Amino acid sequence: MASDATGTTPDEWAVWRAFLAAQAQLTLETDRRLRAYGLSSGEYGSLAALRDARGRLRIGELAAQLGWEKSRTSHLVTRMEERGFVTREPVADDRRATDIVITPLGSRTALGAVRDHAADVRELFLDRMQPEERAVVARVLDRILSGPTSR
Repeated sequence: MASDATGTTPDEWAVWRAFLAAQAQLTLETDRRLRAYGLSSGEYGSLAALRDARGRLRIGELAAQLGWEKSRTSHLVTRMEERGFVTREPVADDRRATDIVITPLGSRTALGAVRDHAADVRELFLDRMQPEERAVVARVLDRILSGPTSR
C-alpha cells in the first residue's frame, strides 16, 4: 500500500485513528462511571496511587504516577484537600518537601469505587480481547511506554 508524503500508509493512519478513538471512548465512559462516586478520573487515579503507596506520596511522585505536570497535580491535590480526601504533611527530614497523605474519607471513597471501576475496566476493555490478544496489547503498550517521550 502506498504511503503519503509523511511516509505513512493508509493502514497505519487507520490504526492510529482507531487507537485515538478507542482511548477517547474508554476515557469518556470510565469518567462518566466514576462520577457516580463523585470522583474525576484524576481524583480516582490519585487515590489509587496513594493507596498503593501506603497512603503517602510526594507531589512529584504523584505527578509521575498520573503522567501529569507537578503544577496540574498540585491544583488537583488542592481540590482533593478541600473535599477531605487528602492532607498535606511536612516531611520530617526535609523541610522543603510535603507529603500528600490519603485521609480515611479518601481511602473509603477509593475503596467504594474500586470494585465497580474494576468491573468497568473488565467490561469496557479486558473482556473485549482474547487472553492472547491481551498479552500482545500489553507487550505493545510496554514498548510504547518505554520509548522516548520527547524529541
